Amino acid sequence: MNNKLRPDLQNIIDQFLDLTADHQVLKKSLTAREEINNSLIMASNRAQKQLDILIPQVENFLEYAKKKIKEQKTRIRLLEDEIEITQCENSLTEEKRREEIDNLTKAHESQLENLKTNYEGEIRRLQLTIESQKKSVIVKQNLTSFRVRIVINFYLQIDKLTVQAKKNSNLDHPAFQAPFKPLKKPKAKKSTVQAFNWPSLDVEVSQSIKNNEEIAVKKKRRLYTPDDENILDIDIDTLSDDS
Repeated sequence: MNNKLRPDLQNIIDQFLDLTADHQVLKKSLTAREEINNSLIMASNRAQKQLDILIPQVENFLEYAKKKIKEQKTRIRLLEDEIEITQCENSLTEEKRREEIDNLTKAHESQLENLKTNYEGEIRRLQLTIESQKKSVIVKQNLTSFRVRIVINFYLQIDKLTVQAKKNSNLDHPAFQAPFKPLKKPKAKKSTVQAFNWPSLDVEVSQSIKNNEEIAVKKKRRLYTPDDENILDIDIDTLSDDS
């Protein structure tokens, strides 16, 4: 006699096996995403270290720019003093002296303005580089968080489907909780003169009418295997169309 489960029970077991396989796949996917997350964290740490190195360099650059500006101002003052001494020694007129000072001052101011413009452009470029690296790190962190949330949602969905499958199942017998194992054939028994009376395969179902609806009463169905004469009692709840 064929020892197979009913199609609906076999379908539930197949769904459970499919969910188990999906769980293993998602578990491997989570491991891969954790490796990606670790790589992103390492990249973020490297970017932070680069920022830690770059910021002191910018500060040193600013200090150097201030020092150069101060030196230029000192040089201007020295040149002005030299012009005054030269004009006094050569008996230059006040107008010529003023013109030379103005020309020298404008030339040095132009040099200072160019130097200041170059320094400010370099500072802006470094600031834009720092902001770009910060945004890149934030985008990578957000992407990692999004992927982790997707994996968590997959696991929550698996848990929800597992709970729903358990709620929809009416199988309480321990045989359906343990993994499937093929039955072992017992050793051959000595034949007896007395004939074996096979149990009846009929299922007794009592029905009562309530509110014009048919409700199947819980009964026990006796299943057996002719190979080893094992008999299992299974409680079948609320069978209507499947009985």
